[in-house]
Order: sequence, then C-alpha cells, then structure tokens
Amino acid sequence: MKTFRRILFVVVILVMLAGAGIFFYLDRIVKSTIETQGTNSLNLQTTLSSASLALLGGKVNLSQLQIGSPKGFNAPHMFEMGDLGVVVDYGQLSKEVVRIKQIVIKQPKFVLEQADGKMNFKAVMDTLPKSDPNAKLIKVIIDDLTVTDALVDIRLGNVPGLGEMKPIEVKVPSMTLKNIGNSDNAQNGAALKDVVMQVATALAGKAGDSANFPDQLKGMLKSNLSEVAGKLGGEFTKQLGGITQGMQGELNKIVPGVDVNKFVPKNLDPGKALGGLLGGDKDKKKKE
Repeated sequence: MKTFRRILFVVVILVMLAGAGIFFYLDRIVKSTIETQGTNSLNLQTTLSSASLALLGGKVNLSQLQIGSPKGFNAPHMFEMGDLGVVVDYGQLSKEVVRIKQIVIKQPKFVLEQADGKMNFKAVMDTLPKSDPNAKLIKVIIDDLTVTDALVDIRLGNVPGLGEMKPIEVKVPSMTLKNIGNSDNAQNGAALKDVVMQVATALAGKAGDSANFPDQLKGMLKSNLSEVAGKLGGEFTKQLGGITQGMQGELNKIVPGVDVNKFVPKNLDPGKALGGLLGGDKDKKKKE
C-alpha cells in the first residue's frame, strides 16, 4: 500500500512538472505573439516583460507592457501598463476570434503629448500600417475592459501664443469600455491595435475633462478625439461620449485672447465633429 502511494505521488509530481513545462512554453508563445503583433500592427515598438497562464483557471497575467511613441514625439513610451489581468477560457486561445470575458489594467501610465498641433494618439492612428489580408492577426472580443488608477502625463510642449507649457499629471480613477470587437453583435473581433487605440483615446478624453487641462487647447484635443473616434467605429464613439461628458461643446467655446481656430483643421465642421464623437453622424448614416 505504501509503495502504491509513493508511485502515485511520483506520478502526480511528474504530471504537475509536465503541466508546468507546457504552460511555460505557452507563456513564451503568448509573450512573443503580443510583442510581434503589437509592433507590426501599431508601427510602434512593443515589449512585454512576461506572460503567465494560471495552472488552475482561465486567467492570464501580462506584466510590464510598453508601447513606444510615434515619430516626432519625445516620450520614450506612449503607454506603460504594469499589470494586466485577463479572464478567458483557455479553449478560446486557439480560435480565430478570442472571446475574453474581462481585462483589468491596473495603474497604467499614458503620455498625452502634443507636437505641431497634433496629439500623439492621433499621429499613431494616421500612421497605422495597412493590414495584410494574408497575415494571421489576433482578433478579440472583450466583454468588459476596465482601467483603474491610470496616470495621464500631459506634455503639451511649445504652443503658439502660450509658449512652453509645463507637464501636467492627471489621475483617472476608473473607466470601463464594453463589447469591444462585437459591435451590433457582429462578432468580427477587434485587432490588438484597435484595442490599444480605444484605451489611449478614452484616456486622452478623460484627461481633457480635467480642470488642469488648459482651456486654450481643448479645441485641438476635441478635434483629434473626434477624428480618431470616427475611425474606431460607432460603438466606441458612443461609449467615448459617455466617458468624456465634460468635453462636450468645447469646439464651440471661444477662449479670450487665443485663436482656437489655429489648432482646428480648416475643413472641420464643429457640429459634425461633436455629432461624430457622440455617435450621431454614424447613426444617421445607418438610418439612411
């Protein structure tokens, strides 16, 4: 009986070690895939310190995800995410579109930087490489993505008429995006670059709500938000409108002593911009 127990104990240990080895191998695959696809799809250097899959449950932990800044901007990283908790059934990882129940991003740092009248997140959107139809990209549907205790480092730099602006830090306690990659229940999934851009744009909008953000530059931020949100889809623009309530109407505000129009594209219709941000234009097109 004792011999049997010893044999059983050894077998259990071997199975556990084998399982740990498999998970270690999977960890490396997840890490490599995120780094490669992040770098290629965003056209920005993307690095991940580690990825670890829980042995006894559908949880993936990603540590120290860093995304570089676009050309023309000074910050070494536009995005730094210390800890990401992902809840997903492991069976989903082999599917073309991965269904993720929840992602929680804790204490990320996002740098909102301005250069020559353009914000960095808008510059990224403008330079995203075209998707290769033959490439196998990770696509996800995320039921719930929550960001907690984010820090937005606002670097406005030199602004005509205002001079050199001092850096501003804005804390965003919590915000949630839902149903990413599943607009109208299409279940097509969203690429990694779309998820990153949604989080970056939402944080930029929240930073604009802060009392510390200069009123003189809210028009420029608003136009950048409107253009990027329009490219990210109607479902996101509606959610962004709810997240950034305080930004509504800023394009129509005239700031004494500063020509806001110099920061807004000449062909931009403020009414359409606001409507697009809140989902109005897209809803109208659907009805037509």
